[in-house]
Amino acid sequence: MTTRVPGNNSKATEQAPPPANRPPETGTISLEEAEELAHIGSWQWDAASGDITWSDELYRIYGLRPGKKALDYGSFMQLIHPEDRDKINKLIDEAYRSKRPFGFEHRIILPDKKIRTLGGQCKVVTDDAGNVIRVLGTSQDITERKKSDQALYRSNERFQAVLAATNDLVYDLDLPSGTIWFNDVLSREYKYPKQEAPHPRGWRVSHIHSDDKMRIKRSLDALLRSDDMTWVEEYTFLKYDGTPVDIRDRAFVLRDIEARPIRVIGSMLDITRQKELERAKDRFISLVSHQLRTPLTSMRLLAEMLAAGQAEPITPSQQEYVQKIESSTKRMIELVNEILNVSNIESGQLHLRLVQTDINSLIQGQIDEVTPLTAENNIRIVYEQLANIPPVDVDPILFRQIVHNLLTNAIRYTAAEQTIVQVKFQRTDKEYMLTVSDKGIGIPEEAWPHIFTSFYRANNAVKTHGDGTGLGLYLAKLILDLTGGKIWFESEEGKGSTFYVSLPHGGMRHAQDNTLAAVGGT
Repeated sequence: MTTRVPGNNSKATEQAPPPANRPPETGTISLEEAEELAHIGSWQWDAASGDITWSDELYRIYGLRPGKKALDYGSFMQLIHPEDRDKINKLIDEAYRSKRPFGFEHRIILPDKKIRTLGGQCKVVTDDAGNVIRVLGTSQDITERKKSDQALYRSNERFQAVLAATNDLVYDLDLPSGTIWFNDVLSREYKYPKQEAPHPRGWRVSHIHSDDKMRIKRSLDALLRSDDMTWVEEYTFLKYDGTPVDIRDRAFVLRDIEARPIRVIGSMLDITRQKELERAKDRFISLVSHQLRTPLTSMRLLAEMLAAGQAEPITPSQQEYVQKIESSTKRMIELVNEILNVSNIESGQLHLRLVQTDINSLIQGQIDEVTPLTAENNIRIVYEQLANIPPVDVDPILFRQIVHNLLTNAIRYTAAEQTIVQVKFQRTDKEYMLTVSDKGIGIPEEAWPHIFTSFYRANNAVKTHGDGTGLGLYLAKLILDLTGGKIWFESEEGKGSTFYVSLPHGGMRHAQDNTLAAVGGT
C-alpha cells in the first residue's frame, strides 16, 4: 500500500493494490507471513516521490484494514498521540539531516480510542553523493512490554528503597556463578570495605564464628540437597573488626524448572540486643527460681511435719490450714520447677542424657506417682501396655516430665461423672506412640491454636482449675520438638481430649548435634 508524504498541496492516493498472495515455497515463508507471525510492520519512504509504503501488518497494528484506507500525512499524524507528535516530527527531521539510523517509541490512538505504544527502528539510505533516497523502518506494538518495564522499574524502585531503609544485611547467593552479593549494610553497619564486585560464594560462611561455622555449613548443604524453599538459622557473625553479632538468617531458595537450586536470597537480622535481653532474663529466672525453691521446699517439709503431728498436736481447724499451706507451697514449687525447666531448655545449658529405658516401667511409675491425685478426683487410670517392647533411648527425666504433664492434665480436667483415663503405648511401622485419653471438659476450638503456647490456659480450664501454670504442654512440645518427637491432640469441648506423643524407633535425638538443655531434677 502506498501513501504520499505531503508536500504543500499533495493528497494521499492509493497507488497499488496489495501484493497478490503467492503460495509459499517449500521450507520458506513469505515476508508478509513473517511479519504477521512476529507482529512487526514495515514501511518505506521514497524521498524522490514522497510516497510511503506500508505493509499489511502495519495497517493491522494501527487498527486499520489493509488496503481499505489510504492515509495522508495529516491523517497519519492524527493516529499518533497528541503529546508525541512533536517528538516524531523532530526525530524525522533529525534523521533526514544526520542520515543516521534511529530508534523510536510513541503512542498511537486506535479507531476504538484505545491507546497503544509502538517502537521501531529506522535506516536512512543515501546515494553516492550522500543524498537521502529513502528511509526504511519497522514498527511493533510494545504496549505490554512497556507495562512490564514500568512494573519492573517500580518494583526495583521499591526494592532499592527497602534496601536503603533497612538495617538487615541482605544477600543474593548466585549458585551457577559461585558469587554472593550484599547490600550496603555490609559496609555501613558491619564495616567491611565497600566493593562493587560480588564476593566468592563461601565468603559469608567464612565470616561466621568458629563455634557455629560447621553447623551452618552442614545446614546450608542440607538445604541445597533438599526440596525445601525456606531456611531459618541463628548464628554469630563477625564484623570487620572481629566484633561478634548475633544473627537470625532467613533465606528463600529459587529453583529452575527441574527444581535444582540456582539462587538463595536472604536477610541477616541483627538480634544481638534481643539475645542479650534473653540471656539476662534467663539469668534472672534461674537466680530467682533457685532462690525460691529452697525456702519453698523448707516450708513444704515443715507443713508436712505439722500435718503429721510431729510437733505439738494441732486442732482440726489448724490441720485444715496446714494442709492448705502444704498444698499452696507444693503448687509454688511445681511452678518454680517448670519455669526453671523451660529456662534451662530454651537457653541450651545442659546436654541430652540418653539412657536405654524400659518405657512401660517409666509410664507405670508416673501412674503410681499421681495416685494421690487420682484418689482425690475419684479417677482410675487404665494402662494398655505394649508387650515385649525393647528398651528405648530416651532421657528419662525429660520423658517422665512429658508423661507426668499429660497424666495430671487428664486427671484434673476429667468430668466429675467420668472415672477413667486411658493410657496406651504402642509401636507403629515408623514410631512409638503414647496416647492419653480422657472424657473431660475438652478444649474449645478457639483455643486449639494456642494450646502449646507458654502460660496459655483455655477459659474452661481456668474455670475448672484456677491454679494451673499453663507451662506443662508448652514444655512437652518444646522437649519433643528438640528431640525428634511430635505431640498433637484431638478434642471436643464437653466430651474430652486425646493427646498423642510420637517418638522415632531410634528414640530421642537432637535435630542437629544431639545436644539439648535437659530438665533438672525437681
